[in-house]
Amino acid sequence: MRESKILKGMRAAVAHARGETKAARVTIVRMPDVKAIRLGLNMSQEEFARKFGFSLATLRGWEQKRRHPDGPARVLLTVIAREPKAVRELSLPRSRIGSTAWGFRHSRQTAHDARLTSRRATPIQP
Repeated sequence: MRESKILKGMRAAVAHARGETKAARVTIVRMPDVKAIRLGLNMSQEEFARKFGFSLATLRGWEQKRRHPDGPARVLLTVIAREPKAVRELSLPRSRIGSTAWGFRHSRQTAHDARLTSRRATPIQP
């Protein structure tokens, strides 16, 4: 019987953990220190959350290490950390229900419809 890819991967992971192999790919994802970034900008949690479109509860979860930023949030936090002066000058639109902090509303389509139509977001009309 042929070994499944999942079982094969599990065996390779166990062998790597035991130090039996060295031919494994390891990806290390560095989590930004959200509190340090915010303090570096001299902003309160409320100001930081409002400025960059994060919910206050999410920001607090990140700072208390109960949660970790997902991909897009990690990217934004990295940009904020690397270019604090430039980012501080940004005038981002305020977040609204049904929209993102960037001022775009995502249409509510089925997955099938989304594949058939354009993937561009619709700008919110002021």
